[in-house]
Amino acid sequence: MIKKLLILVFLGFSGTVLAQADARDPDKLKLASANALILDAQAGVPIYAKAANEVSPIASLTKLMTAMVTLDSGQPLDELLAVDMEDFDFLKGSRSRLNLGTQLPRREMLRLALMSSENRAASTLARHHP
Repeated sequence: MIKKLLILVFLGFSGTVLAQADARDPDKLKLASANALILDAQAGVPIYAKAANEVSPIASLTKLMTAMVTLDSGQPLDELLAVDMEDFDFLKGSRSRLNLGTQLPRREMLRLALMSSENRAASTLARHHP
């Protein structure tokens, strides 16, 4: 059971889903994702699939590349970076927990961009790249 939970956490599902890890009825799962695949880690068989075979763009590829370029630049990870109006997404209107003027070290912006898929953090990192 623990390995199933680890897969669910890795895929970023909510605590509601974790409590219902063995519920295989798609109507009982509250997933915001358009695509999902939950595997039994020991047996290697799918427990739940939602549009798992559909071709989808890689949403976080840009964030991963931003992180790699940021790390390769050798800039100080303790340097404070500030979220600016340029980091706001007015085209798609994506949400963020980072408000205008938020100041965090480059290290924390990296963590937010990668672990929370935080678009404003990735934008701030890119904007502060030499």
